[in-house]
Amino acid sequence: MFVLDQPPRSWLDVAVVPGLALFFGLLIFGLGARVEATGGRARWKWLGFAVLLLGLYNGLEYFWNFVGTSLDASLYRSVVTGRKMLVAHLFAFFGPLLGIAAIVGYTIWLKRKPKFEL
Repeated sequence: MFVLDQPPRSWLDVAVVPGLALFFGLLIFGLGARVEATGGRARWKWLGFAVLLLGLYNGLEYFWNFVGTSLDASLYRSVVTGRKMLVAHLFAFFGPLLGIAAIVGYTIWLKRKPKFEL
């Protein structure tokens, strides 16, 4: 599916972009939720969701090369070794995925939460 030109040199090459996407995606979503709670529009929330989708796509490249079954993936796994590298590859995909799940869960929770007026 995805073929990288060269393997990453360190675990930071794998985890930086999805990690930044996770941080800024959740930050933008949180600020957008705060604006929406004060009566504003919800477009900032979905911009944060889009940032997380970009991080998920970037992490999917590394994750697919690490767990895939093709010949390219097996060659990639033989070149990329180490525990930090394994954790970075797992985080690259599952970090933004958990961020997306948190956003969806929070949105569902807000929709189901009863609104009391005094």
